[in-house]
Amino acid sequence: MAVAIVTNGDLDQQVRKRDRLGLAGRTLIASSEVGERKPGRRVFEVACARLGLPASACAFVGDDLEADARGSARAGLRGVWLDRSGQGSPPSDVERITSIRDLVW
Repeated sequence: MAVAIVTNGDLDQQVRKRDRLGLAGRTLIASSEVGERKPGRRVFEVACARLGLPASACAFVGDDLEADARGSARAGLRGVWLDRSGQGSPPSDVERITSIRDLVW
């Protein structure tokens, strides 16, 4: 399984964070290097391209319903909203999970 980290955060800061978490080998795409922030489709397209996969073969899981789940879905990915609080209403346009353990591949 290919995994990429997509962030609206500063590239240098996110690289340090990724490396501290022991994820140094993971692909990291920061909106600052792409020139478009999530929910813009370009950042998701770049992530798929770096993984060498079409958008239709990719899922994007994030805790921001609009920027992550809906933004990725508009770019052709499987958009999944991680609603950790479990308090949100299930949206009709993207999947909703309350734990990463609920994600079905």
